Amino acid sequence: MPESFIKELERTKKVQRLITLEAPVSGFVTGKEVFSGQRVEPGMELLILTDFSRVWVEADFYEYEAGEIQTGQAAELFSSYDPGLSLKGRVTYIYPYLNPESRTLRARMEFSNEALHLKPGMFVDVRLDLDLGESVVIPDSAVMYSGQRKIVFVNTEGGRFEPREVRVGAGSNGRIQVLSGVSAGEHVAIKANFLLDSESRLQAIIQGAVKKAKPGGDKK
Repeated sequence: MPESFIKELERTKKVQRLITLEAPVSGFVTGKEVFSGQRVEPGMELLILTDFSRVWVEADFYEYEAGEIQTGQAAELFSSYDPGLSLKGRVTYIYPYLNPESRTLRARMEFSNEALHLKPGMFVDVRLDLDLGESVVIPDSAVMYSGQRKIVFVNTEGGRFEPREVRVGAGSNGRIQVLSGVSAGEHVAIKANFLLDSESRLQAIIQGAVKKAKPGGDKK
């Protein structure tokens, strides 16, 4: 009971049927466990108040990115429902296990939400500032995924495109890190890769057929 109510009761010696209970914190009522006329016992949970001025956001990162995530890292949040929204926050907790199905690592970030832009259950995009050092970076549209292989078409001498298998790293903002397979200064195809892939397969079939027909030829 509020201290003011107890003092007033001691002073007047009169029973009051209506008592104002002040919440210890401000927020929104997200749970209601009491109804009109119900008898209230000590220790009962009456209402649940939630403060949305600061929120937790949980994000999943790919396995190859797990080693680059650290607590305290700066994070930036974006939302598809509000393209102009951008919030700054930090990584506060990294889960000690991977999701065995998606092979992703979950991290928790904390953001200020004074304007209440974020609501519980929303989906958002999160970007972390990772220091990966100097490396070759290409547009992610240049990479073709063929099963477990990743192929990039590199422009060689004579204007021809050569398919190369590459090993990629982290990606962000439409660009992806290349760990091996492409050197700095080389030019890669970023559009119509499927046409180059089809032509490359066709050339391989033709060359294979020519090689088979060469030895001996037709004898008459």
